[in-house]
Amino acid sequence: MAMWSFSYSLSRPYPFRGFTTLVIIEFLLAFVLFSLINYASQGYDLVSEYYSDPNATESRSVIPGVPAFLTSKSQPSCQSTDIAIGTTISTNNSALTYTLSSVRQGGRWSPSLVYHDNPLEDCHLNNVVMNIESIDRTAAQVATFTYGVDVNALVTCAISSEGIGKTAVNLTAQYSYVPPTVGIYDGFTAFAGRNRSAHPSLYWAEVTLSMLWAELVFQFDVWENATKIWGDYSRTKAVLYLNSSRNATEDLTSYNYYEGLSRILNVEDDGGARWRYRNDSFDVAAMATSDDAQFWYPADALAKAFESTVMTDLGQTDYRPNMFAQEDLLEHFTQNFSNTKALADEKVRNGQNLPLPTQNAYNASVTTPESEDTPLLVKPSVVSTSYICQVPRRKPLDDLWLSVLVADLVLLQALWQVTMWIATLFAEQKDSRANWCEGCSGVRMPETPKPQTHWPSPYKHIRSKLSHGSGYTELDDLQSLVSHPDSGLGRSPRKGAREWD
Repeated sequence: MAMWSFSYSLSRPYPFRGFTTLVIIEFLLAFVLFSLINYASQGYDLVSEYYSDPNATESRSVIPGVPAFLTSKSQPSCQSTDIAIGTTISTNNSALTYTLSSVRQGGRWSPSLVYHDNPLEDCHLNNVVMNIESIDRTAAQVATFTYGVDVNALVTCAISSEGIGKTAVNLTAQYSYVPPTVGIYDGFTAFAGRNRSAHPSLYWAEVTLSMLWAELVFQFDVWENATKIWGDYSRTKAVLYLNSSRNATEDLTSYNYYEGLSRILNVEDDGGARWRYRNDSFDVAAMATSDDAQFWYPADALAKAFESTVMTDLGQTDYRPNMFAQEDLLEHFTQNFSNTKALADEKVRNGQNLPLPTQNAYNASVTTPESEDTPLLVKPSVVSTSYICQVPRRKPLDDLWLSVLVADLVLLQALWQVTMWIATLFAEQKDSRANWCEGCSGVRMPETPKPQTHWPSPYKHIRSKLSHGSGYTELDDLQSLVSHPDSGLGRSPRKGAREWD
């Protein structure tokens, strides 16, 4: 019995002209192609980073022009973020700040908002509330001016999310030109995204809010000093409510655009408090003429400017009239800026400091450098927040070439097997003995039968006679065959065989 041993295979050239050259070219091209593919699919690691624009981040391609299915393992992706109730937020327009008041998702109230850079839709303002305070504010605020006003508005918006549907969110917008964080000479409210050339609507929103804020506190101070009842040392507090009018009008310049009501309170030094006015007339013009309360006119204008600012900041293009999207309205509400600036200068001379940004009214027809901010424009808006994203980062060079090389070898080995299988298949179809090797494994290569080229010696004389046309007899031929030593007919029969008769 043969002992087991190692063995090897023999080979022979393929019977195709130029086959070796073609295979070399094929593998060189395949090596380049496989390297590019493996670079795209194996050359990057996913790392976690924070981004503010997940949609743009997820749409980025690792290598431009390469199909996404080749880089599916290294495609960037971002997680949705949770914004808790009570969180202070802003939009990508970077104007006002908002507090997330409530969230209603899927018909139920939710403790947080699941958000993924979705645009704000169908926003509407419910009311504007103004709280006028005096010396209860910080020392820096009082040094700036005796009175200050905090403006708040309740806004409801919808957010459409894939897989969740529409989510209703309530936002509380806040504004004060002289906030509690103000310093002696700085710290006045300014929009973080202020850019007159890139976003003139929000530039004029900031200017208009500050000017109308100042006009309101000036007029309230004049009215309070003129109507003081309980002495010079009492403090007056006021809250003004302006709601959308039940007799809704689309004329932003009308005093019937809002319904108003107010509560004004005097607080004395001994801590006692007395109601001064409880006005529920709902008519802004009537309240302004009552007791000569001229502060209601700038309060009405400030509320309208605040509403337009909120809608501009939230990117609402089709919500009611907007003074920062319509030039004629903006001209109307800024026409009194020079008077407001004059009052501010007078207060400075009296020892108070309330710097204002400009005294020039908006004029769309003027083309000076200060007015190169038309056309007014409302831009789309999303909540500005951060997202955790898995983004591709290229591997270090030593790891990169090793990863690509290993992946190339795997693919080249598979290509080699396929190429050899196809070449062998065609070779066998061309020659059935192409895959045989004489002497391999003790098996002899089969020979192709050759045609008969000679006759056995007993028949040579018969063939000769036939070819020369000689006569012969059957008996002579039979005797010749029997007597010829190679015929085998003259041998003795085998044992047990039947003898000739």
